[in-house]
Amino acid sequence: MINNKIRVVAYEKSKNNYYFFELPPGSNTDEARDKVVQWQLKYGLAYIEIYENEMWEKYEY
Repeated sequence: MINNKIRVVAYEKSKNNYYFFELPPGSNTDEARDKVVQWQLKYGLAYIEIYENEMWEKYEY
């Protein structure tokens, strides 16, 4: 997945907060997975979203 916008989304249940980290252009989902692992440890829930067809969609890998 190159040339698409990629972001990592995390949810911190105790504070009811969402966090977003958009990767730089040219990034791929393998790079996003590293951030997902970090944020899962920190916040509990994290996943990747891809921007396609003018919408953010959850990336299933």
